[in-house]
Amino acid sequence: MNVEIGIEESDRVIIVEGLAKLQGDTYLLSMKAQNYHWNVKGPLFSSLTHLFMEHHNELTEGIENIALRVRMLGHVAPGTLTEYKRLSSLAEGDSAQDAESMIKELIENHESILQDVRPFIKLVEKTNDYATVDLLVRHLTVHAEMAWELRSIIE
Repeated sequence: MNVEIGIEESDRVIIVEGLAKLQGDTYLLSMKAQNYHWNVKGPLFSSLTHLFMEHHNELTEGIENIALRVRMLGHVAPGTLTEYKRLSSLAEGDSAQDAESMIKELIENHESILQDVRPFIKLVEKTNDYATVDLLVRHLTVHAEMAWELRSIIE
């Protein structure tokens, strides 16, 4: 079916490629937060297990929003572990590391995503796809807030 939403197909392809990478990175980060929720230990256990689960849930909502936008652009959203691992530049987390290492790794991952999203927003703005720009700005805000929350714990 032809998608006529005022955005050229060639632009939609570029946007969807960027969204797919962001979805892959966000998925791996979400799974890492869940992994750390399950496996964190130490004196901050109670606070961190709740924070990690909260982050996992919020990131999962972001994945859903990205996938829905890909579909609105007329493309198929990634949805398999194989696709997510291929799309993501993030590594899986080590379940056995200490809490501070978990926090530092999550911060690095959020910062990596932030560094990728900023130039992507500028690219998408040029296509006049303001709905995707809005999604990306909201996503940017979520990652910035999560990185700040985590940084505040170890400062």
